[in-house]
Amino acid sequence: GGEVQTLLHVNFENLSREKTTHFSSKKTTTTTTTTMSSIFDTMQHVDFPVPEKGTPPTSGYLKNFLDGSWRLHVIQRNDTTWNPDEYRKTIQSIFSNILISPFVGSLQADGVTTLLLDGGHRTLAMQRFVNNDFQVCAPSTNQLCFYKDLSVADRKMFDDRRPLHTFIYSNLTKDQEELMFFRLNIGLPLSAGEAVRAYQTIPMCVLASKLSQRFDSLIQASIGRAIYNDNVRHDAASWMLLILQNFHEGKVIIGQNPGPSKQLENLRRCENYRHVTIDEQKLTSQVTKLMSVLRDRKIKKKFPSYVIPTVQGIMMLYPTVDANTIGSFLYDMFELLATDNPLTHEWMTHDRKNQSNPAEPPHCEKRVKIFGKWLTVR
Repeated sequence: GGEVQTLLHVNFENLSREKTTHFSSKKTTTTTTTTMSSIFDTMQHVDFPVPEKGTPPTSGYLKNFLDGSWRLHVIQRNDTTWNPDEYRKTIQSIFSNILISPFVGSLQADGVTTLLLDGGHRTLAMQRFVNNDFQVCAPSTNQLCFYKDLSVADRKMFDDRRPLHTFIYSNLTKDQEELMFFRLNIGLPLSAGEAVRAYQTIPMCVLASKLSQRFDSLIQASIGRAIYNDNVRHDAASWMLLILQNFHEGKVIIGQNPGPSKQLENLRRCENYRHVTIDEQKLTSQVTKLMSVLRDRKIKKKFPSYVIPTVQGIMMLYPTVDANTIGSFLYDMFELLATDNPLTHEWMTHDRKNQSNPAEPPHCEKRVKIFGKWLTVR
């Protein structure tokens, strides 16, 4: 939790300080002092509109999601990060009249749609309970019971006599929604990928989120130790940002995906691209070619993760070489015996058995040079 709190005081060294964004409930204006990111740096004051408070019954709250007027904001954490006991305890708290945290939403410009900024897991707990996914202790019997088997009195209690608390903001900008998400989650250990997805105002992060949804299954199927638990914590989004960083810079500048302990570092790398213009079409084309190398791999086992930045380096130094040729090279490096192929032996000197971090850019550059030699003699 300490690293997330530190975020609010960190000095993002590479950020421009030419603009300040001032918020109101009606419009956003710009002057020349500092950037939106300074809100994280200096804890400067930012005005938000006063939210509308509500106390809907559980049934009324859930009805909003059934009719589509309410839905989770895209920046919300993945719903599967809670364990079963946490879902059950939420429902038990509602029955016991123990106040659970309020639900925070952002009413959109259409005046109808509300995007939930905080309370996704609690909402899912209620939805799962009424869908009879798990049992809780019923008040009248003190026995485990599904929603469908509740007594009339217990069901009435849950549906209509245990008010929830909602706070709905109107006319928020995307910047405000983004800032509110991070403020509401102070102390919460966001994964690297969850942080990338939370940034809806940074084009590089938005593109990373979009492409990760397109290619997450492919990365998981072809790269070992890259995506865990079916991408529950959005590892693919962080990997995609890494890929985009390298392609954007025109060289391999990062080879290893930041782990959970690198949360502050990951947030900083996102912020570094806040005011950077990107060529979305070119980057998407490059990512698609990289993914085709992974998709059409000629070996059955998964590639080690350092193959991603290595192939990127090859693509950027040899832009006319097609994906099939790169695939043939990788086949030779992983399938041919080192005793029979000196280039394979040289490749192996830069693998995980011989290097503590084979994904570091210098090792990737050396593997790119091996590709150059292979290309000459093939």
